[in-house]
Amino acid sequence: QEIQELKTAVLWYKACSIFEPDYYVDYLPDNPWVHQPFEIYEQISAADLAFTLTKMNIDR
Repeated sequence: QEIQELKTAVLWYKACSIFEPDYYVDYLPDNPWVHQPFEIYEQISAADLAFTLTKMNIDR
């Protein structure tokens, strides 16, 4: 059995997006930074982030 149709849904649809979802909760006419409360990077300093990435051997 093959997929006949696929619909997409997002919380925020930004005007700058190259993809238009079928459904969205909020349309954002500009390109704001969307703050996610579960992202630790929202509350970490640049120095702490660099230290963490270095420990994980991830290039900046």
